[in-house]
Amino acid sequence: MLRQLDDPRAEIAIEWMIEMSSGEMSESRARSFEAWLNADERNETAWIRLQEGLMPCGVAARAGLTDGALGQRLLKKQASRRKFLTGIVGLAGTGALALATADHMLPAGALSADHFTLTAQQKQVQLADGSRLTLAPRAAVAVRFTERERVLRLFDGEILVDVAEGRQPFRVDTGALNLRSDGGTFVLHHQPARLSVTGIKGRGSVDSRPVEQIAPGLDFIFAGDRIERGTADPDVATAWTDGMLLAKDKALGTIIDELRPYFHGVIRLDPAIADMRATAVLRLADTNGSIDVLATSLNLKVRRFSHYWVSVGPAAA
Repeated sequence: MLRQLDDPRAEIAIEWMIEMSSGEMSESRARSFEAWLNADERNETAWIRLQEGLMPCGVAARAGLTDGALGQRLLKKQASRRKFLTGIVGLAGTGALALATADHMLPAGALSADHFTLTAQQKQVQLADGSRLTLAPRAAVAVRFTERERVLRLFDGEILVDVAEGRQPFRVDTGALNLRSDGGTFVLHHQPARLSVTGIKGRGSVDSRPVEQIAPGLDFIFAGDRIERGTADPDVATAWTDGMLLAKDKALGTIIDELRPYFHGVIRLDPAIADMRATAVLRLADTNGSIDVLATSLNLKVRRFSHYWVSVGPAAA
């Protein structure tokens, strides 16, 4: 039996969050959400409290906080991913609603992560062996170093890893695509339908049959049921560490996917335009501005139904 919250507005806010995160929210429902938000200051307060205490991407704009300040507050409160989940269950109550909310807000595998980032947050970690790790927004990584091996497990998101030379072999495991290296710099990306590793500096190998060697300018992508080898521009692959997205003749759907971890809300893209190609230089800190740049250059229509819900589609005939 689902336990009721003390504040009924909090329950309504959770229901809105689940609907918004489902990706199936209609335009009329988005307008209803905005109307509910503006109907009463207490509704907005409940929404902000929910974002700060529940979502790993908290909403800073209406709370008057910068992204960094909000991220620091949440990181200070939550020492680990497990405690973060505990906080969710404590706020949302037990039962189906809590489980559904946790499922939408946290990648399932990331509950065991040692390091993670929130929306629009980057994080740098110095590992015990001297290796350095940079996490892009909404990334989650576990670290397991023993006397025999050094292993990172990438559960979700994108990372740049500078592998320090050492006596123990170093491996980054993403599930179906694993990197091994004795020293070098690599970018790894974990999405539900796509895994990739890109060589930036030094050399390594990618688990496959046969084992493939990876060097600067090479990348390997696992999509579907096979690993594909290709070429990559290291400057493009690492641009996110400097707050930029460099797109060279890239599908619009892919560009929007790369913007989503930096946006405190939901971006809906009409599937009819997902395959459009674009070349652009975008600022990741200004996702709304980046979306507008894409819309102007590709003659698209952007509709904003709230601060947290943006729809991108073809321009009206």
